[in-house]
Amino acid sequence: MPGLRRSARVASRTDVVVVSAPPAKKQKAVKAKKEEIANGGAKSKEQAKESEKEEEEEVSKELEEGDKLPENITLKDDNSNDINLFKLTEDSDDKRRIVVLFSYPKASTPGCTRQAQGYRDNYEELKSKAYVFGISADSITSQRNFAQKHGFQYPLLSDPKRELVGILGGKKSPASGVARSHWVFVDGVLKHKHVGISPENSVKLGKQEVDALFEELNKA
Repeated sequence: MPGLRRSARVASRTDVVVVSAPPAKKQKAVKAKKEEIANGGAKSKEQAKESEKEEEEEVSKELEEGDKLPENITLKDDNSNDINLFKLTEDSDDKRRIVVLFSYPKASTPGCTRQAQGYRDNYEELKSKAYVFGISADSITSQRNFAQKHGFQYPLLSDPKRELVGILGGKKSPASGVARSHWVFVDGVLKHKHVGISPENSVKLGKQEVDALFEELNKA
């Protein structure tokens, strides 16, 4: 009798082992899943490399002093007007040839307000020599509210995709970030570029550069 009990226990254990073993279909499914994950990982690596390549190409397109503005970038200002900085001086009736463009991280924040107010306070002197524009990734509505609140006499461009800001080198993290900067152009050619600058220095240096370029143009 004891022998029979041992056989029963062995049979029971054998049954448990057989039940826990994965069926052939399950084994195939597990193997397929592993292959899928492996292939997906390889694909993700390829996509990451492609993304890095695109970012490198984008950086390589960044304008430096002496380069021309792209002809195909048109943005909306705070009044929903289309603005193309490349064509601006070509189409102008008043023959101003200089454009000063300053960027700020976010409308209505303290540093951005000081920078924009500085250009506002010097606008009467600047406007006879140059076009003045502010730019950020803010919406048209935010730009309009910012301009109306502080009485800015010049347009504020909305660049939510950082299309122009990016090609000028003014992008920063996070994804919608804009570096406080300014650029000065003559006939669509970049003459001065300052990425990452204080509000006060942006205004002071921007004005000096416009004055010097205007004097140089009028000597020619």
